[in-house]
Amino acid sequence: MKIIYKKYGQAFHDLRVQKNISLSYFEKQGIATKSSLSNFENGKSMLSFSVLDEALQALQVSLFDYSLVVNNGNLDDFQEVFLNLEEAYFQRNRKVLQNVYQEYKTEGELWELVALSAKASYTSLTQREKKTVEKFLKGIQVWGIFELYVLNNTIFQIDKSLLYRIFNDFWQINQDYNKVQSYRVLVLRTLFKGCLRFIDEEDKVIVQLNLERSREILHPTDIFNRVLISFIEGYFSYKFIDVLKGKKQMKQTLKYLKSIQAMEIYNTLKWYYDTRISE
Repeated sequence: MKIIYKKYGQAFHDLRVQKNISLSYFEKQGIATKSSLSNFENGKSMLSFSVLDEALQALQVSLFDYSLVVNNGNLDDFQEVFLNLEEAYFQRNRKVLQNVYQEYKTEGELWELVALSAKASYTSLTQREKKTVEKFLKGIQVWGIFELYVLNNTIFQIDKSLLYRIFNDFWQINQDYNKVQSYRVLVLRTLFKGCLRFIDEEDKVIVQLNLERSREILHPTDIFNRVLISFIEGYFSYKFIDVLKGKKQMKQTLKYLKSIQAMEIYNTLKWYYDTRISE
């Protein structure tokens, strides 16, 4: 995954040169040595998050802005495919997901991750494929749009201990998600799926924590995500508090979606409901 890791260093280099700041500056400030930063910029090593965060602060660059630079170039192409994946997922369109997997699985490291994201949306990944995704996720220092899409699509299949680590670290390394709606919405949808998996596996505490934090970043216009959170709250109640009350809340959520003709998300949540709830 050297190509994937190299983009972090290249983005940092571009920002540093743009601001006309030398490597010596960071060393003088006690942030990092010239050699460690040089190795980072050349893709030979990664910086720890704390060092990277401090270096970006010295550049007066936010994590969100850095993530945009990290994902420059092919991001629009990737994002278009991921949006198509999301639409196919909500429509339960297995054929589209299969076609994306077949088209991109041999197109290089980044496109392979797109292909595996598609496959994970309709069937199980092989152990080798899971390890490919997990290796990528373990190396992430900044959660940009591309990284979030990969996590969002594979969240039900990656190693549980890795998912714990991601969610425990997530709030410390995503302080800028409120600035851009598309980014915040993707964060919330990823949290929704994560909470769904944690409830499935009866990890009550981490679900409560992430539900609380999800509510904190909701905006008044985030109607869609409020519906998702309401469904999760109902499922949480069903599993841990009151079975009948939980069922009622989930059914009310589904009824609301049907009343406003939001049939794609209705069908997806109804599928979640039917595969988890005993009548």
